[in-house]
Amino acid sequence: MCAIAVVDRYVIVPRCPTDPRFARRALMAGAACEIALGLFAFALVATFGLEDPS
Repeated sequence: MCAIAVVDRYVIVPRCPTDPRFARRALMAGAACEIALGLFAFALVATFGLEDPS
């Protein structure tokens, strides 16, 4: 997630003034990836929380 955020900040955001359509699509794709990774991490933690400690 941090790598996606770094790419967003230093690669995509500087391209906003020159190519706004690409930047918008790339930022939306990056946000969707971060949301999906966050949901995956949440599901993983919830699954581990339901397991029996042994």
